[in-house]
Amino acid sequence: MEFDKLLDSFEKLCLKILTDLLLLPGTVFALFRSSRLCYDLAKKEVNEDAELQDDDILSPVRFSIYTSVATSLIIYDNNQSDFPITELLGSLNFTEKAITIFFFNNMTAIFMSLIITLLNKERISGLGFKKYLFAFLYTSIYFLLPFILLFFGMAATGGSLNINEIVLDGTSTAVELLSVFIASFILFMIGFYKLIRANYYIIKESLISPKYTIAVNIAAIVLEIGVIVFLQY
Repeated sequence: MEFDKLLDSFEKLCLKILTDLLLLPGTVFALFRSSRLCYDLAKKEVNEDAELQDDDILSPVRFSIYTSVATSLIIYDNNQSDFPITELLGSLNFTEKAITIFFFNNMTAIFMSLIITLLNKERISGLGFKKYLFAFLYTSIYFLLPFILLFFGMAATGGSLNINEIVLDGTSTAVELLSVFIASFILFMIGFYKLIRANYYIIKESLISPKYTIAVNIAAIVLEIGVIVFLQY
C-alpha cells in the first residue's frame, strides 16, 4: 500500500513537471509579447487566487524555479569554474546550492519588491510585497533568455560554453557560432527594451507616490545589470 502511494505521488510529480515544461515556452512567449503581463499576471495570482495554468501560464514561482534550473545548468554542468558564484557556493550540498542560485537569480525581484513595499509603507508579510515579488520574478526572463540561448546555442553548434575559449577560425562551426551570437544580441536588445517597459509598468502601478517612479526605475535597471555582470564575470 505504501509503495502504491509512492508510485502515485511520483506519477503526479512527473505529470506536473511535464505539464510545466510544456507551459514554459508559452509563458516566455506571452511575456515577450506583452511586458505588462508581468504585473497583470502577478495581480491575478495574488488578488483572485486563481490558477494561472487555466490560462496556460506558469505561476511566477514555478516559472522562476525553472529559469533558476537553467542558470544552474549553465554554471555547473558545463564546468564554468570562472563564474564568481561557483567559488562562492564552494562545498554546499545540492539543496543549499539550489536555494542560493534561486536567490541570486531573483535578487533584483527581492530587493525591488522590498524597496516598493517600504516606500508604500506596507507590511513585508502583506499581499503587496507578494504581488510586487511575483511581478518582478517574471521580468528576470528578459535578461536570462538571451544568455540561455547563447550558451546552449554554442553547445548545440559544437562550440565551447566558455566564451573565453571560443576562436572563430572561418570554419562552418565558426559561422554557426557567429549566428548564435547575433541572434542572442538581437534577443538581448529586445529583452532590454521589454525589461524597461515591464519595470516601468510595475513600478508605476505599484507606487502610491509617483515622485519616486524615475529613481526606482533607474535602481531596477542598475541592479539587474549588476547581477548579470556578477554572474557572468
